[in-house]
Amino acid sequence: MVTTTIRFPDGLYQHVSDYAEVNDLSKNQVIKMAVREFLERKGVHVYRETDQGELTSEKN
Repeated sequence: MVTTTIRFPDGLYQHVSDYAEVNDLSKNQVIKMAVREFLERKGVHVYRETDQGELTSEKN
């Protein structure tokens, strides 16, 4: 079994495979969550634009 790990410049890391399996998520979902958390630690907020042009907080 291969374990996918994300290591961020601020020293934190996320074992994607383990977290995905325990929380019944896909690896891509876990990667998105981890990157968003890293950006938020740096003061960057992630939003998505709806079809109507509204900005909403990205949660998945």
